[in-house]
Amino acid sequence: MTVKIISIFFLFLCYPVVHCYTDEAINLLVHSNTASEDYRYCIELAKLPNGQTVNITDFGWYTPYLLSTTINACNLTNLNNSLPSSLPSKTMLIIYEHACTMTEQSWNIEQRYSQIALMIITERKDTSYELTYNSTTMPVSIPVLMFLSTDFNSMKNRFETLNNIKLSIDYPVDTSRKFRPAILLMFLLVFVVLLCGNFWAADEFKKNMKDSNAILSSQPSSADSTPRVDRTVPVQIVPKQNSPRLNNDSEEKGLAILPMTCCFIVLMIVFAVGWLLLLYFFPQVMIHILQAMFCISAFSSLTRCFNRLSYFVPILRRYQISPHTFRKPCTCTIGPLNFITILAMSISLTLVVIWFVYRHSDWAWVLQDILGAAVCITVTSIYRLGNMRVITIILVVFFLYDIFFVFITPYIPIFQKSSTTSSSVTAAPSGSSLGSRTISRKSTRTPSVMEQVALGIGANGESVPLLFALPMFIPESEIDPCVTVRKSMLGFGDIILPGILLTFCKIFDIASANRWPIYYLQSVISYFVGLALTHVALYLMNTAQPALLYIVPCILLSTIITSLIRRELKELYTGKRLEAALEGTKEKPLAPLDNDLSSSMDEDTIDNADGEYQGGIDNPNGPDSDDSDSIIIMNEPTSRF
Repeated sequence: MTVKIISIFFLFLCYPVVHCYTDEAINLLVHSNTASEDYRYCIELAKLPNGQTVNITDFGWYTPYLLSTTINACNLTNLNNSLPSSLPSKTMLIIYEHACTMTEQSWNIEQRYSQIALMIITERKDTSYELTYNSTTMPVSIPVLMFLSTDFNSMKNRFETLNNIKLSIDYPVDTSRKFRPAILLMFLLVFVVLLCGNFWAADEFKKNMKDSNAILSSQPSSADSTPRVDRTVPVQIVPKQNSPRLNNDSEEKGLAILPMTCCFIVLMIVFAVGWLLLLYFFPQVMIHILQAMFCISAFSSLTRCFNRLSYFVPILRRYQISPHTFRKPCTCTIGPLNFITILAMSISLTLVVIWFVYRHSDWAWVLQDILGAAVCITVTSIYRLGNMRVITIILVVFFLYDIFFVFITPYIPIFQKSSTTSSSVTAAPSGSSLGSRTISRKSTRTPSVMEQVALGIGANGESVPLLFALPMFIPESEIDPCVTVRKSMLGFGDIILPGILLTFCKIFDIASANRWPIYYLQSVISYFVGLALTHVALYLMNTAQPALLYIVPCILLSTIITSLIRRELKELYTGKRLEAALEGTKEKPLAPLDNDLSSSMDEDTIDNADGEYQGGIDNPNGPDSDDSDSIIIMNEPTSRF
């Protein structure tokens, strides 16, 4: 029950595929005499006044010249007393930002050295770097580069001294059209998760069907205890509510079909929207609550998965600890527990703690994906819904939910609090004085609510754990350093929500006794077609895409078309075939009509008004006892669809 309650929260939070975008930026190239390749760092060009441009292609290589932090470029006297009288033309002077404007610092440097480039080390982020202050009296014309102090310190730590390096600038490497091996790994990961969750759910459904069939087969089948009626009358085994044996089985195995009402669907949507808005407006607080929920659910789900795997090796479940009752501080009973369960809990707790402690490490994505896979497998195996009508409503609602929070929210004023100011600079291509190119370091559009939540914007470096993350597996020299998130991401909701339909198709094939799992095969194929279309959209648009926008139409249309071809759409949407399979509906064979019916029913009674047949049941408590596990209901003849 704990796993089911915790897993519900993950169904409320449906995140799209997130691919971190960046507008065109400038890279700082660092060439070392001792290294075979150039290193790239993210840098910004300050916008020059009076429409002046910087020739990036023919920028050339410069020798760095670092000034002390005590030298103030705002004070011209201090600058003249601290700097040499002249510097080589291909020198890049590196200074630290001080209290005056960037325009004043740049103009003071240019007055002394007119043939050099200037790099200003700054602490400021998300700022528009434009040298437009008093552009009439300070018409700065030298290239001015803005470099974050954290990146500059990283560069100094990599190279022991700046005397052995050369600096230049270049356009970023175009990685948007580069093939990412992570895509194939993501497809494989999703396939394994869905396969495990769907087959687990199918196995639970088969067990419930076998229980129903066992009850049916336990009834006498001889002619002495069977009424001779028309062949088309279905005999239905209806368990009594007070049957202790059936109640114990249901408590151990859970429900074969999870009931889902309209009120629950409405509550689910309200909860999903509420959680997303809380994460958006209060990210620093809600992100820690979400991480705590993830740890609890990942622990219980991973324990459940390990416990499930132990059934394939029965010897592991042979030894167990007998139940023990504790009376202080309160009375509670623990057990019986198998040793494999204790071992599974220990391993799960260890993995969860390691992930939480080292969640900011570069390798933490491995543990996050393992824990996330356990959560998705468990939730997918639990959510066995009884008909496609409910599943269609859920998928369509979350389809609209994804579209709204990805594509619509950037245009709503209340959701524009995290928009950044773009900083653009005009750069002239090589050998051309016309057709200038605009370069922007920051995003020129407001990120959507879903993007900001998924990327952890405003959460002090924390990120939402409800997604699968895989690194690009591309060499660092081929990655744009201005891309802050270098991972391919897929939200849990993009697996769990379609996985509900895949689970339904799997158990529908079982209930229909199909020779080939036609519904399940088409649903799996259509799901990966939708996922492939999502990556095509990422490739073409180079911006975040909601995966459900492409997955939901694919799987719904494919399933509906398949059911129309097989003329089973009505049974698919009503779920009557699943109900019949679980209730043990069975066509009873006829007794010979030429025999005397009354001779085999001397002590039996037939209530024609109620259609209920009583008698002929082996009841150890006597004919008047009401404690039998089931009764037989003989319905009126009906035609099967």
